[in-house]
Amino acid sequence: MKIAIVNWPINDVGGINTYCENLIKGLRNLDHDPHLYHLTPQGKYAEATHGGAVTPATKRRFTILPGVHLSYADTTCASCTDDYLNKYDLVIFLHPGPHPTKAVKANKYHLNWMRIYKELKVPNLVIFHDANWRKTNAWFEDVSDCVDAALAAQHIFLPSVVDYPSVGPKKWEYFPLDIDAFDKYSKFKSRQPFGILATQWLKWKNHHKFLPHMPDIRIPMRVFGAGMEYHNLAKQQVFNDAFCCDFTREDLPDGVLSNNVPHEYYGYVDYEQLMMNMGEALFSIDLSTKGYTNMTHWEPMACYTLNLVHEDTLANEYCRIPEDCCFTFNWDNVVDVINELHPQESHVVETVDNAYTFVSDRCHCTYVADRILKWLEEEDTI
Repeated sequence: MKIAIVNWPINDVGGINTYCENLIKGLRNLDHDPHLYHLTPQGKYAEATHGGAVTPATKRRFTILPGVHLSYADTTCASCTDDYLNKYDLVIFLHPGPHPTKAVKANKYHLNWMRIYKELKVPNLVIFHDANWRKTNAWFEDVSDCVDAALAAQHIFLPSVVDYPSVGPKKWEYFPLDIDAFDKYSKFKSRQPFGILATQWLKWKNHHKFLPHMPDIRIPMRVFGAGMEYHNLAKQQVFNDAFCCDFTREDLPDGVLSNNVPHEYYGYVDYEQLMMNMGEALFSIDLSTKGYTNMTHWEPMACYTLNLVHEDTLANEYCRIPEDCCFTFNWDNVVDVINELHPQESHVVETVDNAYTFVSDRCHCTYVADRILKWLEEEDTI
């Protein structure tokens, strides 16, 4: 099949880009022909005009994936579907629509994104990457009667997707990963004594709860990611006490902060650099407690990197991580859990082996793409 994948660009996109790249990889492994489109109300996106090729680039808050730009400004909106999307066998909306930010709503054509759905004549699938559409993106409901099928990118999002007022089939699926590509990152036999924290800086990701513990953690931490929570915390003493370097600070010589801890903040980096660090790290930690299981859990598993998961996440009814595939922590013992880690400990080795087997079976991008398409076939969507 020829498959169009529609992206509505947003800042601090997190795992959606990785989801997109891996889904494309999986579809190609199945001999399908996926093409990525970036839809905006502007006449230009990353210097590409309507219908023009978008070259990959890394910005401060996001990475632009290679694709084609389509503008849904008034003069070009109809051609988005008639000249491009309606020529495909299936259109996959990477997420339901643009986010109603001030910047988006400032454009006089910002509501035209809904016309894309209404003028579409081929089957479509919409992927939901959070559970907040009714709270933060209520305008998604305005196109619900045009949605043929809806997919939750995590099990925990499924109740929200079921609540979405479309009548087509709905299910959840594991995060697609290019498992084979992780071989070049994984160096478990020669692990370096450092940990990695690589989530978006959002309030619910709990950086504010972890930073006060960092001065007591002896194993160096390399911290990545961006977001408003970084800007809030970077103004506070707790941030300066937690890090010896903030490499995003142009006002500091070499990003050096004046304290003695071994931890470094790198900000947003491209995926390749992030995964090179992941593949060398002794462990990766996710601080969230809501029960979300996403690429910050699956990627360490694929890299033979020990996964540290908050005990509240593991206890969540929607958590799909087996107990023998991770170590757990809470805010009272997180320092001890980290300081006592050793790469050659038998329990560590056994845990990362279990995790790799699990994620290879469930999250291989080819298997995920195949299950999605078979589901759509079974539901007579395609």
